Amino acid sequence: MGRPEGDAAASDASLLAQPWWPRVRGQILRHPCVSEREAADRDAFLADAPLVALGAVGAHHLTASVLVVAGDSVLLHTHRRTGELLPVGGHVELGESPWQAARREAREEAGIDVDVPVGAPPDLLFVGTTRPGHRHYDITFVAEAEPIELHPGAGESTDVGWCTIDDIAAGRTGVTAELRLVAASLRPDGRTRRAR
Repeated sequence: MGRPEGDAAASDASLLAQPWWPRVRGQILRHPCVSEREAADRDAFLADAPLVALGAVGAHHLTASVLVVAGDSVLLHTHRRTGELLPVGGHVELGESPWQAARREAREEAGIDVDVPVGAPPDLLFVGTTRPGHRHYDITFVAEAEPIELHPGAGESTDVGWCTIDDIAAGRTGVTAELRLVAASLRPDGRTRRAR
């Protein structure tokens, strides 16, 4: 007797079934956390990996974000559901990697093309609840870009813009403490001081 179609889709969408997961898992294990909270999120990410899925399958979703750096500024947007100021990002869809998702989300949410190389290690890990029973396991990358005029796609947050690294690092933007620490580690040329 065959497996029901829904179970097959869930199995295909499982984080553990993705060909790039062993590489990402190794990167997460070696990730230099910036805080105790990020270390706890890293541990939750690894412990919950069997529950995490791509796309809209289940209640535990893999997401990818990119902190786009242009000179002394970074790109942030206000999340439509949570109201939080965050890097651009969203769900990793079935058939794509976190690196591809981060590039796609930057295009969709801000109209900007960024280079997130396949295999780049994460710069920040975050696990959060966006609504009751719904968790996101986020991998954030840092990428450089030119400070262009932004054009969010249809249905995306229009509250998107460039914030200075100094304002973020000083806590004047309302971002998480972990994002402030990552921003503070950025040089004006957009490269991170953190060991990779």
